[in-house]
Amino acid sequence: MAIKDILVHVDSTSKSDLRLKIGIELAERNDAHLVGLHAKPFPYIPPVTPDMGAMYSELIDEQQELIDQNADAAQKKFETALRNVKVSQEWRVASGDPSEVVRRNARYADLVIVGQSNEEADRQATDLPEGVLLSTGRPTIVVPNDPNVKTFARNIMVAWDDGIQATRAIHDAMPLLKAAENVTVMAVNPKDTGDHGASPC
Repeated sequence: MAIKDILVHVDSTSKSDLRLKIGIELAERNDAHLVGLHAKPFPYIPPVTPDMGAMYSELIDEQQELIDQNADAAQKKFETALRNVKVSQEWRVASGDPSEVVRRNARYADLVIVGQSNEEADRQATDLPEGVLLSTGRPTIVVPNDPNVKTFARNIMVAWDDGIQATRAIHDAMPLLKAAENVTVMAVNPKDTGDHGASPC
């Protein structure tokens, strides 16, 4: 599988820095188009009560201002990271539930890069990254929030059986497998069929 379009979910926090780094590395390696995507959630609208009055409008305005500031910070992060990088690049901002925004855009990418759940950035993203993994049909890399991660895809472990999911995963991951220093194939209690099925050789 050729990787020509890479989508990276970018938020305003430092947790998306590693996502961007990995996206840039893969875009350079595969001569791919890199898309940075930021999702702007809608302001939370509390139940209206008679005593809310002007406070209601102020609350919405304050939320919207913070949402806009986070979007600007995410864009600055993306542009700074790619300032001296010679890859095809694109910045996108879309409003809506962050999980749905990422899923909708993910369906048009060859590879999607998201992070672990990050309530600090996406309080409304109730199923990110799980929703991307389970509902887009696209190869997805979930980058841990741990800032101490230093390497990416140098040592890869493949969980193998002879099912459709494992076969598709291997096919989609082939560019990463080829570039890895070590690849370990693991099969749990494989059936010895003798035909290279559940037990890899």
